[in-house]
Amino acid sequence: MRLDELLGIKGDIVMAEPSYQNNLHINESLGLLRRIASDLTRFDEPVNARMIVIEDGKEAYALALYSPADDEEDCCETWMILTTALDSENQGLFEELLHTIRDHVKSDGVTTLTLEKTPFKDAIREYYSLKLMENLGKYALNPESVHNRPRVERIKELVGRLKKYSGIEIRGKVIEICCGNGMATAALHELGIEPICVDNDPYSITEGLLARTLKPERTIVADATELSRVLKGEEFDTAIGFMLGDIDNFNRPIWKQILLETMKVTKNGGNLFFTVRTEPEARFIDETVNKLAVGKVIRPDKEETLYDRWIYIGKKK
Repeated sequence: MRLDELLGIKGDIVMAEPSYQNNLHINESLGLLRRIASDLTRFDEPVNARMIVIEDGKEAYALALYSPADDEEDCCETWMILTTALDSENQGLFEELLHTIRDHVKSDGVTTLTLEKTPFKDAIREYYSLKLMENLGKYALNPESVHNRPRVERIKELVGRLKKYSGIEIRGKVIEICCGNGMATAALHELGIEPICVDNDPYSITEGLLARTLKPERTIVADATELSRVLKGEEFDTAIGFMLGDIDNFNRPIWKQILLETMKVTKNGGNLFFTVRTEPEARFIDETVNKLAVGKVIRPDKEETLYDRWIYIGKKK
């Protein structure tokens, strides 16, 4: 659900932070709140303004500030949204500044909305995905190249075989790391699996969004080395990654961090499923997670020469 529908507001919506991952450290938001609070304290009486305080029954984790349309500048009404949904470290300071602002706004201009964080996070994921398509969709991307029917069918077959012969299945709440343009994600959708997809390449993500192999509300542009912060408070039944790599001697520390961060957001007993091109890459995955998981390396199809040649499958202890 889009943010405007979720919050029941009309007009343009602007997130204070420039990207989803910037919401892990809300520097822009805190700077803006400090300036607003400082300006308001100069007035002796409460001012006319509109704001929505969003809380989850425990804490106020988001604020929407209204700016009316300016006919002279030919702009429409706007809601600026600031949130600590991903930045719990600044929750105390955020609420302190929020209360200062609310105390200087007339009471009839303040609305309080109780809303769980999960749908709110889905909505801001969608917001940033739509902004990405708006900003990068004009470039020479090729969403048609994303659709690879033979690979989709092969992945569907692999998933079925793994469930039958090893008991490992992609089930429950699923996280897909390094999703790229969603070429492989398309197979999951056809199997009725709706993963949260993460990748740090905005151009690949945009291709997938335009090709509809990725879904705006379930896609995040973020650095997977910070995955446990990006997905703070969320746990997954299954963690997957198709065609991780290339994993070489130079970037192994980065891949180690990505894999360990993925383990942090996977539930105990959760299933793990990672594919790569070469056996050394698969062995590296096994060595990296073997203290946290029980798994094995297999080569399901010796005929395949390009995609998903080697697989690590396992369960988190």
